[in-house]
Amino acid sequence: MPDAPSPYSGLFPLLVAENLISPFDSARIQKQIRDRWTPIGTILVRQGYLTMSDLAVLLEMQADEPQIRLGDLAVRECYCSEKEIAQAVREQKSAGQSPPELLAAELEGREDRALKILLRYAGQLEARLREQPVLV
Repeated sequence: MPDAPSPYSGLFPLLVAENLISPFDSARIQKQIRDRWTPIGTILVRQGYLTMSDLAVLLEMQADEPQIRLGDLAVRECYCSEKEIAQAVREQKSAGQSPPELLAAELEGREDRALKILLRYAGQLEARLREQPVLV
């Protein structure tokens, strides 16, 4: 199954366009994220709480409800318990810095500019969510 697009994929071009990071640094940070951060779905499959088919179903659901975290969907749809999700999150966190933490470390000293760009990016994400069809 191909990896889902990163929620940060649109952020890095924006940071580069605003000259907050260089294209080289953007590629380096994105590689660190890919190398160090294991998606929660991958952990849940590895731990045996989900099958690949289960994960595919949940990812399709998440595409329709992008504001809901995968673990929350897994609990809501009775694929996993809250305890199993908490265990997977602990494993995920023990592996190292999260993507936002990696990015924050890179942008240290430029927080004011970074915050303005991040707020603009959040606005873009909100606009995309508003464009999503409402399922009843």
